[in-house]
Amino acid sequence: MIKQVLATAMLVLIFMTAYLPAAIAEVEIVKVGSINLNSDYSLALWSGDGELLAIIAYWESPLTKQFYSKIGVTLKNGTILWTTDKLKGFAKVLWNPNNRVLAAVLKDSLEDFDIVVYDALSGKVLGKYEGKGVEVDIACWNPDGSQLTFPIYNLSGKFMKITAYSVNLSGKLWETEKIERTIVSWIEWSPTGKRIAVSALKILDETSYNSTLKHIIYVLDSNGELLWKRELFKTKANTLQIVLPKWSLDGEYLAIASLHTSNTVELKVYDVEGNVIWNKTLVKNMENVTYASLTMEWGSNEKLALAISYVKEEAFLKGNIFVFNIQGELLWHRTFNYVVNNVRWDYTGNFLAATLQLNKNFLLKIFNMNGDTVLETIIQGPYVDISKQNILAISGTDNVVIYKLFKNKSWTIKTFKTSFTTDSEETFWQRSVLPIVLAIIIGSLFYLKRKKATQLIG
Repeated sequence: MIKQVLATAMLVLIFMTAYLPAAIAEVEIVKVGSINLNSDYSLALWSGDGELLAIIAYWESPLTKQFYSKIGVTLKNGTILWTTDKLKGFAKVLWNPNNRVLAAVLKDSLEDFDIVVYDALSGKVLGKYEGKGVEVDIACWNPDGSQLTFPIYNLSGKFMKITAYSVNLSGKLWETEKIERTIVSWIEWSPTGKRIAVSALKILDETSYNSTLKHIIYVLDSNGELLWKRELFKTKANTLQIVLPKWSLDGEYLAIASLHTSNTVELKVYDVEGNVIWNKTLVKNMENVTYASLTMEWGSNEKLALAISYVKEEAFLKGNIFVFNIQGELLWHRTFNYVVNNVRWDYTGNFLAATLQLNKNFLLKIFNMNGDTVLETIIQGPYVDISKQNILAISGTDNVVIYKLFKNKSWTIKTFKTSFTTDSEETFWQRSVLPIVLAIIIGSLFYLKRKKATQLIG
């Protein structure tokens, strides 16, 4: 009896903790609708104008262990405009700044292309790029949307080049010289369109299994010519290491957060000439860390938010959010016993949304400019993206949930519920029917083998 009372009290406490803040908060979120997917994972990204939502559904074949993706685009009211067929590979989508073109990079592609560009309204394929003898992992649009820029590698890993193509991928615009023994982990145009920042790993030795790597930041001009580079640190290939760069929204500053071999997280901010404006050491003594993540976002208010999460042995979790102004002053810092999956500023820069995770439980927290929690509620996924109209898309699981963020709710909104299937025939067969069939076959073979052995003994 006592156990039941305690359990009931705990449930009430959890309910109050999860839902009470939303009722007394400065802001409020209202569920608008959901898009159900027949998939393992998902990711949802708003177009720059907030009118369209790109959704990527991911699932893994239990037989081949091959990843599949399916891309769909919806209106903000949930109307599905189009979806692709099943794509053999792990797709990452990139909205063109004109908001009407969408590019997809297919990692580990088994298709006849590595990049495909779609008309965002109709789904018509505008162009494809097939990396014959090379591999493509990442890409980015320039600010006016006239070219797609991406690094390519030869399959032996001996060299890398960065190249730029027209929107429909029909014509090469420029290409850098070969950079030997180098792998690019990130590339981004500055919002001014004058510079391209590249985060790369230089392989210093190839004879050892645990190779020595050097992290380097390259900054190129708009034609791919090198303006400057900075060597960050050296490390071994099997050590935990993260480098996360991000341009400020005015393109005047480049922030670089890094976790490296000294088990510390550092944040450096450079100007466009490559000079360090300020440098902070944020987390120290991260020994015995089994998992770590960094996520960073500049706001329109010239504020920089950086989330640092790490997990140690014995289920020790720690999440941090730091917010700085452009001069490097720490405005506020919050810690949690959760992993912080991502952070997003709203369009005005007045609110910061963060998604936190403990096991399979997800929490959305929204902070004001002073770092006060103005909303806290349970959500259905680990990732959040915020549109220009302050509509939140929560993704990461087998569905995408849409919320509207209100500061002062003054109008109602029509709700929706829709879905698009990935490949129902394949997923149902592989996940539901096939395991049963295999179990029956294996069981039958085992039974027949055992029966035959019994007859021989008899």
